[in-house]
Amino acid sequence: MPPFANTSGSDILKGVNYASAASGILNETGTHWGEHIPLNKQVENHKAIVSQINKKLTSSEKAKEHLNKCLYYVNIGSNDYINNYFLKEHYDSSKKFSPDQYAKVLVKEYSKNLKELHSVGARKFALIGIVPLGCVPAEISARAKPGFPCVKEENDAVIPFNDKLKSLVDRFNKEFPDSKFILINTAEALSTGPTKDVVQVIGTDVCCKVGSNGLCVPNKKACKSRNEKPFFDSYHSIELVYKADAETAYHAPTTKVAYPMDISHLVKL
Repeated sequence: MPPFANTSGSDILKGVNYASAASGILNETGTHWGEHIPLNKQVENHKAIVSQINKKLTSSEKAKEHLNKCLYYVNIGSNDYINNYFLKEHYDSSKKFSPDQYAKVLVKEYSKNLKELHSVGARKFALIGIVPLGCVPAEISARAKPGFPCVKEENDAVIPFNDKLKSLVDRFNKEFPDSKFILINTAEALSTGPTKDVVQVIGTDVCCKVGSNGLCVPNKKACKSRNEKPFFDSYHSIELVYKADAETAYHAPTTKVAYPMDISHLVKL
């Protein structure tokens, strides 16, 4: 799908990507990196696309009928931990909130934006849970204790967010009977199905030479075999892992992975 920033000439009826590097649910998340687009601004950008769809389809009613059928894939929240809560040198959120309190703050803001999407015609939502962030190479390098493969306190901190997101799915499915919300538990997917077969190694070894920001150094060669390591840079998995994640989310083996149904069933509603 084309990014919102470059949709000129694209068929917006087939979908638009509103993602923004380092952004999160909270406006402040990732601001130490510079300008970015947080969730509420992404929703505003979607409203701009909805206006264009209204014109393409000649009426707001036809536009809503179209949007009612679309899949809204919302994957956000990890940066609110990596680029906020765990980054104590830049943000004071960990001093102000316990992990449970912080999860409440995030899910409350998240829910506001989901309601905004619902108000303009969204009806099918796939919400993506957060993976164990303490097993990301950048976090292991920066904060893991000797002898421990991952940063336990970081893995533990995101559990309340995933739990509250599941509760939100239950609440919204009751509150909005004309819609369907599902949760993809990516953490569970890592130990189930195709993803389990791909992700077998935890550590700091990655596919490219990374800079101080944990991303690949420009113009440097990456590893020859892109499938040998689960991570490409210090934050992002290799393509094979994402494909396995997608397959698991679309055809989930259990409701522990996709709750209360998987994406294949959601899109048929």
